[in-house]
Amino acid sequence: MRKNLKLLGFALAIFAVAHFAQRQTDGFTLQKISRSLLQEETTTQVDVPNMRYHYLTKGGQSYVFLSEDGEYVLKLFRDSKRQNLSLLHRLLPLKIFETKLKKLEEEQRETLKSYQLAFERLKRETALHSIHLNTGLPTIQALRIVDKLGIEHTIDGNLYPFILQKKAKSVKEHIEELMQKGHHDHARVALEKLAALIKGRIAAKIHDGDPNLSKNFGFLGGRPVQIDAGRFSMSRPAKRQRLKSSKEDLQNWINEHHPQLSEAFDEAFQPLLKAL
Repeated sequence: MRKNLKLLGFALAIFAVAHFAQRQTDGFTLQKISRSLLQEETTTQVDVPNMRYHYLTKGGQSYVFLSEDGEYVLKLFRDSKRQNLSLLHRLLPLKIFETKLKKLEEEQRETLKSYQLAFERLKRETALHSIHLNTGLPTIQALRIVDKLGIEHTIDGNLYPFILQKKAKSVKEHIEELMQKGHHDHARVALEKLAALIKGRIAAKIHDGDPNLSKNFGFLGGRPVQIDAGRFSMSRPAKRQRLKSSKEDLQNWINEHHPQLSEAFDEAFQPLLKAL
């Protein structure tokens, strides 16, 4: 009995340490960064300002770092799900894991292709400054990233796919700032510009599988931009329900915090929904 209690205590201690480390680092390690580049060669020049990039947050697709001048965000793509599934497949070589692994690898490629499409067709609209997604590029300088613990790492930029964007404010942050300053008309115009941005993408026949207005869009110098361009496609049709759900989420926030903008926001987006 005493031996079992010791083993239990030891296991709990290991779990506690692992949980603490996860919280302190946000789960980030260099080993979890994807090295899967697109095989199509390109001659696109990569321009990354030479400075440190400090850990900011993580999303479903990437680890996000903020440049020390606050002007850029560097996104390195996450590979932890694929690595975990690959390990599971090696331990249990079942068909179901093989199928899921192939699907996940294809999703990673589609994400890179999406950003490539955005850079080529909607560079300004997505605030993209530079991308490194393909093999065969000119030599790239080392990237200096600082993790959540404040530890600096220097990595070979040639080995990793990444994107560099101009830092934008979130939609809610921008609208809140305008309203706090009493610029109600500017806030209304900003929402109209946001609808126009999406209308322009749809007109370009570029479809978005994740049109989350609250999380995936922002404002840069007063103009709307799409900060997450990882679900773009020229082949998949636009889905009205996804945009409608995303519109309703932001609508609810506006209704609660700035009801004087509710009608203008609804009027700006209704034509988009009807057109799909």
